[in-house]
Amino acid sequence: TDVYVGEVPNNWTASYMYKFLTQAGIERNVIHSVKLLSQRPGRVGVGAILHIVSAEAADRVMEQLTGQEILVRGKPRPLKVRLADAPKEPWMEPEPPEPPQPPQPPAPERRPSITAPVPLSQLQ
Repeated sequence: TDVYVGEVPNNWTASYMYKFLTQAGIERNVIHSVKLLSQRPGRVGVGAILHIVSAEAADRVMEQLTGQEILVRGKPRPLKVRLADAPKEPWMEPEPPEPPQPPQPPAPERRPSITAPVPLSQLQ
């Protein structure tokens, strides 16, 4: 289960995030991994995705982090904590492109058949 943590200072590293989580009372064996997200222009904080070992542990982590404040530029800011959004599309290997088809020869030009007029003597 993934938990999103927002308003993380942009100068934090994953190892500092682990240290912060430990200080917040979260056991290290509950967190499988930490991924810091890219900083958006004009934003002071970044987001982090915590991959938690189980849904029950994720609930406990969210309870422990909700209300936690951190100093950003000398001002206390509350962390934003919620379940992370599911990926928009599951990761799939792209299908290989179809091999190019050889060019087809142009179709022969069809001319309308022209029949010569039949002389009246042959119609009888």
